[in-house]
Amino acid sequence: MPVWFRPTLLVLFVTLPLVSACAPTNEAEQSPASSQDAPRPTGLVTVASAHSADSTYQRLRDAIEANPNLTILFELDHQANALSADLTMRPARLVLFGNPQAGTVLMQEAPSIGLDLPLKMLVWEDSEGQAFVTYTDPLHLTWRHDLDDVQLLRERPDLRGIPLTMRDVLEQLATTATGE
Repeated sequence: MPVWFRPTLLVLFVTLPLVSACAPTNEAEQSPASSQDAPRPTGLVTVASAHSADSTYQRLRDAIEANPNLTILFELDHQANALSADLTMRPARLVLFGNPQAGTVLMQEAPSIGLDLPLKMLVWEDSEGQAFVTYTDPLHLTWRHDLDDVQLLRERPDLRGIPLTMRDVLEQLATTATGE
């Protein structure tokens, strides 16, 4: 028997029963937790609005246009698209916007963040008629695209403030769009 084989067998015989003991034993334990049980690590931020979906979207759009550092790049009306396919859905509109000076620096270091940039915010309405604004927290994006690496931040201190500034801007836009 090779020398490495005995320790490997020992590890298998010790760890397999432990792993088996931790495994779910019935279907209820195997089902994913509901969103009420524990928060999912989606990075999504959702803010309830005091206004209708249409009014919230217009307020959001106006707030973006009022910021000289932001440019609206694309707008998508999911409800209108559904209607064009003879389908119905509640209001849902997406706006993509950004600032190339901020986004480009992040994409230079982690090109994959281009999947999530430019920034986007979704205004949508639930079955009760309540409007919401949802966006992805930029700090979650730094984690998702490995821009939170300590060594990288030492080498590129200019990256530190960008996600925090993006987060502040998104929070401010959401507050303006949803508040009184």
